[in-house]
Amino acid sequence: MTMKQFVYVFVGGTTAYLLFGSLAKYFSMTTSLIFASPPALLGLAFAFLKIQDRTFGAFLLSFLMYSFKPKLYLWQRTLDPHLEIKRQKTRKMEIPRKKVDRSDLEKLALLLDTRGNLGKR
Repeated sequence: MTMKQFVYVFVGGTTAYLLFGSLAKYFSMTTSLIFASPPALLGLAFAFLKIQDRTFGAFLLSFLMYSFKPKLYLWQRTLDPHLEIKRQKTRKMEIPRKKVDRSDLEKLALLLDTRGNLGKR
């Protein structure tokens, strides 16, 4: 048992003992046990219970955060002040223009019309 587990069990047991002792004067033993057992069980749960390899405290915290936070998430762009955005200068590429003759266009049109079968016309 680790020190942390010992503290959980000690606090839960002490709280349960004090509740039982103070309530037993005024109520029956059954009623005193009903009110004194939750602190003892919570102390044991915090000390030893694991749910899917997570401690009971982490599980309980995740459950409470999920229960009370909004379920609809809307993306909003936020700029991080520590993140520096460097923009690169874009260069326009010049495409060399080719001089096209009328005879070249006629050859291309013939090639497209015959679907590449120039000899079978």
